[in-house]
Order: sequence, then C-alpha cells, then structure tokens
Amino acid sequence: MITEEFIVNKYLGIPFKHRGRNFSGLDCYGLVIKIYEDLGYKIFDLESYDEALLKSDANYFIDNYHKEWVRIEKPKIFDVVLFRNNSCSIVTHCGVVLKEDKFIHCSRKTKGVIVSRLFSNAWVKATEGFYTLRALRRLKARQ
Repeated sequence: MITEEFIVNKYLGIPFKHRGRNFSGLDCYGLVIKIYEDLGYKIFDLESYDEALLKSDANYFIDNYHKEWVRIEKPKIFDVVLFRNNSCSIVTHCGVVLKEDKFIHCSRKTKGVIVSRLFSNAWVKATEGFYTLRALRRLKARQ
C-alpha cells in the first residue's frame, strides 16, 4: 500500500522542468502522473497543453478531461486539487492532496517539488476545486 510518507520521500526536491515527466525534472502535472502511476493508474497526459493557453480563457484540464474525473467537495488523500491563476481565472496549477491540510506539488517559483499547506490564505483564494479519478472513486466506495 502506497503511503503519504512514501510519496513525499520519493518526490520531494525533484527540480521543476516545464513538461517534465521523469525524475530529472517534473512540472506540476508530471508529478500528478507519477504519483498516480505509483497508485497503479495510468492517467492521461496534457499532450497539447501549451503556455499560450495561459493567455486564453481555456481551462484545458476541465474542458478536455472532465469525464475521467469527478469534482468533490471534501478532498481525501491522493485527490487532485486545481488552482486558478488569479490574473486570468483559468486553471494553471495542480497538486495532490495529502493528510492534515497539506498537498504536494511542483512549483516553478520554488524550482521543484514541495509540500504546502492546502488551506493557507493564498492557496484557498486560488483553489478551483478538488477532483478524484472516477476509477479511484469506485475503489474507495468498495472499501
């Protein structure tokens, strides 16, 4: 069974790399992909995501992949949290929820994978919502 401690120990400190998908460098969604691989799920990649989307009003994740994910009100460990860019109100960042008001994410500003407080003022203002993978939701419901 994969634990929060396993995830934090495995990924903490990996450097930020735009479109990074391996241990030499990750971006925020690359980290989500790797964590879900650890959990035994192969999830989609944002193949055509482009920095130009930040200048548009598109919510790429929500517009293209909503069928695989369910929006939830109360997050549980390993659910995904999406954040808006406050200047343009579109989703530009994501992370994976951990226990006790924490989430793991890969930040361009801090230049790597870090753990932050989920319900700090700055993150609460930017939170778009919490999502669980439909397959994971079915698994949690059986337990």
